[in-house]
Amino acid sequence: MPTPSVSPVSPIRNGLIDLLRGWAVIAVVLLHIQIRVPFQGSDLAGWLSKRAYNFLFWSGQQGVIVFFVISGFLITTVSLQRWGSLDRIVPGDFYRFRVARLAPCLLLFVALHAALQWAGVAGFAPEPGSEGHLMLAVISALTFWLNWAEAMLGSYLPGGWDVLWSLSVEEAFYLGFPLLCLLLRKPGRIIAAMLLFVVLGPFSRTVLGNNEIWRDHAYLSGMGEIAMGCIAALLVHRSGYQGRRAGWLLTTGLALMAMVLYFRGWTFKLGLPALGLDMSVLGLGTALVLVACHSQPAWGRYADWLPGRVLQWFGRHSYEVYLSHMFVLLPLVALLPGNGLASVWIAPFYLLAVVLCGWVGHGLAQYFSMPLNKRLRQGGPGSRFKTTLATKEVGNG
Repeated sequence: MPTPSVSPVSPIRNGLIDLLRGWAVIAVVLLHIQIRVPFQGSDLAGWLSKRAYNFLFWSGQQGVIVFFVISGFLITTVSLQRWGSLDRIVPGDFYRFRVARLAPCLLLFVALHAALQWAGVAGFAPEPGSEGHLMLAVISALTFWLNWAEAMLGSYLPGGWDVLWSLSVEEAFYLGFPLLCLLLRKPGRIIAAMLLFVVLGPFSRTVLGNNEIWRDHAYLSGMGEIAMGCIAALLVHRSGYQGRRAGWLLTTGLALMAMVLYFRGWTFKLGLPALGLDMSVLGLGTALVLVACHSQPAWGRYADWLPGRVLQWFGRHSYEVYLSHMFVLLPLVALLPGNGLASVWIAPFYLLAVVLCGWVGHGLAQYFSMPLNKRLRQGGPGSRFKTTLATKEVGNG
């Protein structure tokens, strides 16, 4: 059987998609600050409605769901551009590209966190009277079952280990993704398989969710949203959506996202969380927005304003910010006085923390993960294209 050729791809960087990723990673960062330094004590808290407060500071889990959909969309889009169709995927190359993108930061995260925990550094060491489970954390992080490990323990691992739960879900999905595509071959069959994951997501969040950690972090609880992104990419590849159709998709998608992110009371009135459907609605809304934005790349000019550029900046290296932000937040929190911050300083503390998380992630991407990603992709079959692909795909986590 001849080896499928590897085709060069056109740039897929989209300002609106980067903006969405930027919001998602900042939502995660704000959640992790809020847990440790509640914003309620700030002088500015009284200016926020309950809806705005929840949207700003309690949207971290929803941000990860948005990440899942974007990941499925971009990985499928890149695979279609590289191989022409999903039934021509070369699993070895697919896995190599994933390792090149993820391994440098992941290995650095595990080594640094393990060293800090072993040394008993404040913020990374286990709470007094609790077990550290250091070897369990290291092994499960590197073999993508940290989410399962925490569910079995019934408690979160110390420090920042928990951020790796989403990576466990993603990489378990992508381990089987190329094999499933080769087995099913036809796009219609692949879409049908992805729809099965979509259906199983709410089932996992309700019937199979025997504890809070597993309900939110189970493999099937997140794979359905990754599958939504895959379906969206396949639909765009087959037909595309232009003009008024793209506008309707964008409007509908934003409305669904707003219902889950901002008008949360509506979701409870409709009984969506009890059915495990709130995250599915968010995933569907995100998928529709991605289809519209990808079909109309010229819309990216609407994100070219200062807040939009800031969000895009975060979005371009969201993977690095996501993995590194706890190494910024935990030391910052450890330096706070024992009686906490005065109310006037809480908002500046939040701003400082977010900015530092962005700069650390940016530096990590520019000087560590991007160069290693590029180097690891060089050599082997189709190597003349790998440097180009590495440059254009950075950030497609």
